[in-house]
Amino acid sequence: MAEPSRHLQWAKNNEELAESFNLDDSFEVDWAIVVLFYAAVHYVDAYLSSRTKRQPDHSGREQEIQSDILLSSMWKEYRELKRMSRDARYELAPYTELHFRKARDLLKRIKDEVLPRLRPYI
Repeated sequence: MAEPSRHLQWAKNNEELAESFNLDDSFEVDWAIVVLFYAAVHYVDAYLSSRTKRQPDHSGREQEIQSDILLSSMWKEYRELKRMSRDARYELAPYTELHFRKARDLLKRIKDEVLPRLRPYI
C-alpha cells in the first residue's frame, strides 16, 4: 500500500498535467477531464491509505467514500467527475473548456474535503 504522501504527489502531478492540455482542442479537453478524475482517485486513496483502508479498485473505493462519514459529503462530486471521465473516454462527449472548468471545480470540492484530514502528510 502506497503512503498517503505518495498519493498526494500523484494527485498533484495529475492536476498539473491536466492544466497543460490545450483546452481549445476537444480531444485534449476530454483527456484533461480524465486526468482530473484520476487526481481525485489519488486524493481519496491518500485519505484511505492514511487509515489503512485503501481499496484496490473503483468499486471498493466508492463503497468506502459512501460509508465513511468524512468522505460521504463529497460523494456527489466524485460520482459526477467519474461520470464525466467515463463519458469522455467511452461516449465521445463533446467537452469544451467550460466542461473542464466544471470538472476542475468538482475536484476542488473533493480536495477541500480530503486535504484538511491529511495535514500530517502535506
